[in-house]
Amino acid sequence: VHDFQTGTLYPWEQHVTFKAFWRLLIQGHSLGETTGLVTVLTGICMLTVGILLLLAWLRTRHTASAANRNRLIAATIVAAPLLMPFYFDYDLLLLAVPAVLFASECMRREPGRSLGSAERWGVAAWSALYVWQLVNTDVGAKFHVNLAVPLLATVASLMISRVGRAERATAPNVAPVEAPMRDAA
Repeated sequence: VHDFQTGTLYPWEQHVTFKAFWRLLIQGHSLGETTGLVTVLTGICMLTVGILLLLAWLRTRHTASAANRNRLIAATIVAAPLLMPFYFDYDLLLLAVPAVLFASECMRREPGRSLGSAERWGVAAWSALYVWQLVNTDVGAKFHVNLAVPLLATVASLMISRVGRAERATAPNVAPVEAPMRDAA
């Protein structure tokens, strides 16, 4: 992998890692080793996300709440590409899991209660990441910037910040939705 990344015109815009973000922004598609500046910036970003994830885990390690456990799982999955040295954009299919956990929590909120500020930002960030992925490779190749990485970092930060927060009231006894064609049989 190292020889392929340094000896060829490597598609850094298709990676969703801090190294890809900084490498493409600072070095473009140039051949050769990664510069020290890129390595330092990558390390700082990875360390920051790792520490935030560790602090989120520490906030919830003594609680048995299913909501907090799901929030921690979702945050960990979202942060994983940012903490890995090699992660292609097509691997982001795994983000379906935290997206579903986030959406299901939003859907279980108390009837009549609108989304809070954190949830609205979460919906906006998830939507922006999804839409951006449609054009990221083309824009990244042309302008030497991989905006999927800061968008993913934003989603990860929002998901991490939700871990350990007090649970809002949810609809505990919502009647199951009946099948619309039940009587047709």
